[in-house]
Amino acid sequence: MKARKYSVLAVTGVYCVLVLVCMGKGGAEKEKPAGYLTKVQLDIMGTEEIKNDVYRYISKGLERPGDVRVVKEDGDWVINIVASKDRGAAGRHVGFTFSIVVLERFRLRDHDRETIFKGGISEDDYATLDILTSELYSFRDHGVEGGGPEDLQPLCESIVKTFDASHLQEARQWHDKIEEAFEEAKEE
Repeated sequence: MKARKYSVLAVTGVYCVLVLVCMGKGGAEKEKPAGYLTKVQLDIMGTEEIKNDVYRYISKGLERPGDVRVVKEDGDWVINIVASKDRGAAGRHVGFTFSIVVLERFRLRDHDRETIFKGGISEDDYATLDILTSELYSFRDHGVEGGGPEDLQPLCESIVKTFDASHLQEARQWHDKIEEAFEEAKEE
């Protein structure tokens, strides 16, 4: 558990240091980044019926606060779900089981690009940095959820609530800290 926390903090720390160092080299004039907005990619495995229902319930729940856009590919976050419809000995549907894996993509953002250029990094070096980091993911979480035959929607709501509380709240807080750093740098 600690190793996972350190890897997440290390990636986030490197990101913040990179932004702040580049800001100190001339990026302070840049306007602060827009309000928090993130893309979440849902990859769901299961029967077509389950996939469609799970996608619909989770998409609706994630997009409700207004700062999440669910996408088919190229997400800032990836939620992988293996959804199974469980059957009893007589073949009767007895419930659902989900395995959920959450990944966070490391990505240079547009405001990072401009800040990095102002910091003296060439466009070629930026392109190399972008390529080297474009497929990096940080493993953030794994969990298993289960419920009865009538629990599909409540299970999906639980996944959304856990993802928001465990991951998006932290990401929103980091975004706020970066915005504060931009404001402080702008005032100097």
